[in-house]
Formats: sequence, C-alpha cells, structure tokens
Amino acid sequence: MAKLTGSDRANLPQSTFAGPGRSFRIPDKSHARAALSGASRAENVGNITAAQKATIDAKANAKLGHPRTHSLAMASATTLHGAGYITKAHKDQIHAHASKQLAAHKAKTTSNFGSMSPGGGAGHYMSTVNPGMDDEQGGM
Repeated sequence: MAKLTGSDRANLPQSTFAGPGRSFRIPDKSHARAALSGASRAENVGNITAAQKATIDAKANAKLGHPRTHSLAMASATTLHGAGYITKAHKDQIHAHASKQLAAHKAKTTSNFGSMSPGGGAGHYMSTVNPGMDDEQGGM
C-alpha cells in the first residue's frame, strides 16, 4: 500500500475528509469504518465535540451506504424546512433522493428474518421454541 505524503494529502478535495481540519479521511469503506470508531474515541477523550462526531458519523455512514443515513436526511430536511432554512422545493428534492436510496438499499437487503412468512421468520421460530406449550402453560 502506498503511503500518502503531506503534499498528496493537501491536494485531496475537502470532500475526502469527514472531520474538522481535514481530519478523518474517508476515501473508501474501510476508512469510513475506521472514522466511525476513531470519532468515538476522539469524542470520549475530549478531542472533538459531540456535534463534530455527529458530522463524522453522518459522512462515514453515507460512504458506507447505511440506510439510517437516508432516513436522517429526510428528517433533517423536514426540520430545516420547518425552521425556514431551506425551501419546500429543496426539502422535496432531498426527500425524493433519500427515498430512492433507501428503497434501493432495502431491495438489496431483503430477507425473511423476522417475517411471518411460512417456513421461516419469527412465526416459525416462535412455534418451534417450546412445541406443545401454549399461553396457559407459560409458553409464547
């Protein structure tokens, strides 16, 4: 793996960094995961504020494609619009983009775990934990 020199780092765009002062470089998913844990450590020892950690977490999760990021973007847009910081059109644009990303993520990660579908999921699990027991006997 090639080392990143100081001049190379200085030439990287600001969007490559998640933290203050061009800290927490996140060019890829492995660096994003490292930024999440590093930000927690930095906040715990008082090197960054909770707000700075939240910014780092949001940027790292966006790089990782975390589904919560999309929901948070929609909630933030609604809050910013309600406070008068962004227009309704901008809020709607953010909602549309985040909804599309969230739907794509859900389509990629669909599973039967916890579903009530026959042959799997929570319904199947609960019926096999204590076979023959019902509510009156202390079963599920």
